[in-house]
Amino acid sequence: MKTIPSDYLIHPETMALIPSRQITCETFVLEKEKEVYVNSSAFHLIQTSCLENYSTYEGRKQAMIYHTSFKRKVPIMIGPNQIMFPTHAVNHIDCSWISSQHIYDITPHSPDSKSSIVLFMNGTEIILPVSTYILKSQMQRAEYCRQIIDKHDFNLESPIM
Repeated sequence: MKTIPSDYLIHPETMALIPSRQITCETFVLEKEKEVYVNSSAFHLIQTSCLENYSTYEGRKQAMIYHTSFKRKVPIMIGPNQIMFPTHAVNHIDCSWISSQHIYDITPHSPDSKSSIVLFMNGTEIILPVSTYILKSQMQRAEYCRQIIDKHDFNLESPIM
């Protein structure tokens, strides 16, 4: 039987963290070249990855709120050039986290459906139980956060001396 890791660090190849409906794991991680199953919640993986990048989830969230005035479903900067946005409230059972830099397009799953197809740059598609309007709004918010960060020209890779 394959061992499922209990931890995972988000990195530039990470495209999405999706709640798993399997008993053996909590999160399905979609990367550019592979799929990983992890036995921790997507939110826990977000929190751990923020800590690995010398901050807390709450600190990053408060910084984004301060700079953008977004109050709900706040996009989070995980590390340099890596912003992920939640599809629902972070404690919602269907909350996935999507890396905005990997999205190519978002389209309705069907004309009368409240689900959407997310097409990634590498051609991978996922169907999420969220309206296209909400996903596109979240994508725009994540890109706005990226513009603010780029505008300030933060050098997050070298320590402050």
